[in-house]
Amino acid sequence: MIPVDDLISELGLIRNALGEETVEPSRRPRRRGPRESPAPERVRGDPIFDSGQWDVTDPDLWEEEKQRGRRAVEGDGSAGQSGISRAGIEALAWYVSFHDDRRAWGVYIPLSSLALMDELYLSNLRIGRDRRLNLAWSALLIHEQMHFAVDYACAWFELVLRAPIRREFMARFKGQLPFGGLTPSEAYLEIEEAAANAHMLRQLARKESRQVMRTIEGFIERQPPGYKEGLRATSDASFAEATAETLRSYFALWAIEHRLDFGNPKTDWLRLLPLDDESASSECPVYVINDLDEIGMAAGSLRLIQCISEIVETADFEKQFRRQDAKVRSDWDRKKEEIKIRLPSPPRFEKLKDSKPPTWSLRLRAGHRAHLRPPDPGTTAWRAVAIGNHKEMGHG
Repeated sequence: MIPVDDLISELGLIRNALGEETVEPSRRPRRRGPRESPAPERVRGDPIFDSGQWDVTDPDLWEEEKQRGRRAVEGDGSAGQSGISRAGIEALAWYVSFHDDRRAWGVYIPLSSLALMDELYLSNLRIGRDRRLNLAWSALLIHEQMHFAVDYACAWFELVLRAPIRREFMARFKGQLPFGGLTPSEAYLEIEEAAANAHMLRQLARKESRQVMRTIEGFIERQPPGYKEGLRATSDASFAEATAETLRSYFALWAIEHRLDFGNPKTDWLRLLPLDDESASSECPVYVINDLDEIGMAAGSLRLIQCISEIVETADFEKQFRRQDAKVRSDWDRKKEEIKIRLPSPPRFEKLKDSKPPTWSLRLRAGHRAHLRPPDPGTTAWRAVAIGNHKEMGHG
């Protein structure tokens, strides 16, 4: 795979292949009028979610935003009047192409969208809210990563043909406006959205229960045309065809001009998309936007935890620490440095069920754990409150 930065540099040598959008990519229009947009925060790896401080501060606004969110996602025709210009999953998260903005390209996911998706579509699942928020994050991210994969495939062909394939296709596509009454920003390629939702379903099905998958399928079924067709594109054959049709849509005009046989049934289009390449996925920037106050929630109601940069060891912790084996003490010192950069995935770092105050468990060597509590309001340091083996720590 060609590194994306190198790809973008090469595209810069092709006339009209790159452009600069005038719309701020992190800004979603909101009903309450102009205001400063929250600064996006780059997310690296798999984040951990904590809703222990869930607090709806404005119930009326929260109820109104839930209704607006439902109309936007399900595309009943009223979303445009309320200021949200996209339907389906793109009303919750979106991908900015490096063809349009080489500096701020990537996937954008607002915290408000996670809260709304949880409330509107996942709340009946018999799993905790933190787990549901993680599910919402995964669903939105995987869908948008499909758009990145298509973007990358288009760029690869642009280098081969030295032609601005994607931007010229989008200019023609939006200029035709085949969807009566829609604005250019609302027009979308239906087969690409079907492929993106199908990709999301296929990836989630690898690790989620049938109950969870039925809930996600219900979420997709309520989305507009194109998006909902993803339900019928999850088999290997149908997904391959949806991917092929997506790419042929972009390449059709250039195929005619260069006499390319893009209709050959033997062509394996899936090989052109870096869907199973983790190194490729990691090159696509992912940003979170903390905009909970815009939907009537307290800013700390939903926290995305990526690292723990500051830890204070309590007196009880220090007393227990001194009793530990030297290897355990050394492991704790090493883990403290590691989690300043990135947290391990559950269950190596997980919130203890029904713990009050909220407490997190970090696994150490030989079955040992350290218990951590998040910062109190107005502070930034986590507190290390206990350390010991799994029996001493009450893990059974």
